[in-house]
Amino acid sequence: MSITFHFNRKHRLITSIFDRLIDDTQFGQYVDELFVQTDRPPDFDEIVDLTTCDFSALSSGAIHSGSDTIENSLKNFSTVAKTAIVAPGDLSFGLSRMYGVYNEHANETVRVFRTVEDALRWLGRTEDALVEE
Repeated sequence: MSITFHFNRKHRLITSIFDRLIDDTQFGQYVDELFVQTDRPPDFDEIVDLTTCDFSALSSGAIHSGSDTIENSLKNFSTVAKTAIVAPGDLSFGLSRMYGVYNEHANETVRVFRTVEDALRWLGRTEDALVEE
């Protein structure tokens, strides 16, 4: 799969990296692995790096379906998860904003950034939080 993620328990951060062409199936597998099959800690924030991603094969329906699954996964958390999406490209930025709109009322606050530095600043983390521990 062209999507990987890891947990940094010290910094309470999940780093997800989308690489190369991402289609509906791969996006669905990512959502299932991270939000259904994994015991995602409720107080972990997430940074999603779309810098090297190609979303030309991803449909808005898959994004909507994935956001529903994520919302259901997070709804029982007592804390609000912060998700910072790094999307330097116009298509990935637009699709990320669409995802944010779908999750406006979820137990997740989503912001889209053009740079990793801005995303980390909003999350209140430094670059050492990106390292898997």
